[in-house]
Amino acid sequence: FFAIMMTLAAMALISEAKPFYNPWVPYYPPPAVPILPLGLPGLLGILNLDLTV
Repeated sequence: FFAIMMTLAAMALISEAKPFYNPWVPYYPPPAVPILPLGLPGLLGILNLDLTV
């Protein structure tokens, strides 16, 4: 479970490195905000974004 969370966090950081290319920007937190408080919908959104992009 923690390995999955770490993978999602790494993918989120990759997405944050290219915000201009990220259609989820209005739904996305600033880089300083932790990923986990977003909850499952946010994590699924990040996962879906990075799998499709």
